[in-house]
Amino acid sequence: MRKILILLLFGCFCFSEEIILDREITEKKIEELEKIKEGTKDPEILKRIYPVLIEKYDKQAEYGKKHRSMKEYAEILYPEKEKQAEYLKNEADKLREQGEIGEAIMIYKFIGQEYPLTNKDKGSLLQLGEIFKNEMDKEKVIFYYSQVMQKYEPFITESEWWEIIKNFDFLKQYYKAIELSEKFLQKFEDSKYREDILFTLGNLYRKIGEIKKAQNVWEIYIKEYPTSIKNNMIEKFFKEEVKK
Repeated sequence: MRKILILLLFGCFCFSEEIILDREITEKKIEELEKIKEGTKDPEILKRIYPVLIEKYDKQAEYGKKHRSMKEYAEILYPEKEKQAEYLKNEADKLREQGEIGEAIMIYKFIGQEYPLTNKDKGSLLQLGEIFKNEMDKEKVIFYYSQVMQKYEPFITESEWWEIIKNFDFLKQYYKAIELSEKFLQKFEDSKYREDILFTLGNLYRKIGEIKKAQNVWEIYIKEYPTSIKNNMIEKFFKEEVKK
């Protein structure tokens, strides 16, 4: 009997299989949909309720409720946590592309809270680092990229590693960039990024005044990549050092 009542109530809002128009969803109807949601475990009913509620929780004060509803909806759609996290990250990525940076940041952080140690948590931390780099918030960029390295170093791809090194260099975190560059060169000896990172390592040593180390790294670079156009710059640097 309870299920029949729930179906009848829900039918009032869904009009069988018709899509609910925006103008038909009042605050009162949202409250009633929330009551139906709390009163049923039927996945078919919930699959129709959650998209409506998620769309209508559009005020900043309702974001917490919206993101919890997104998580609950993902749990209905997908049994695997990785898939649930992927759904949330895709929604955050869409918001970022639409310029809704504030809410995107909230969802990326929410993924870290609800789905720690998943691949999408790693991706969310990388996105947060990129967002705050664009906003020139140095401390937050360092924090999020450091989190990626601490939590996921064994699972970071070569391209992600290279991006993180470049970003630490950009932020003038030269010692951290040197540490990661040296680790990378040991870990990925045959990487397609080896040339770029080997050159960058020499340049990083130059930036911190470790000229002898810069020369040693660049000598290896010239030996391994004798036709590189960067060798002219390196040779010019060597000549200038001799003059000093």
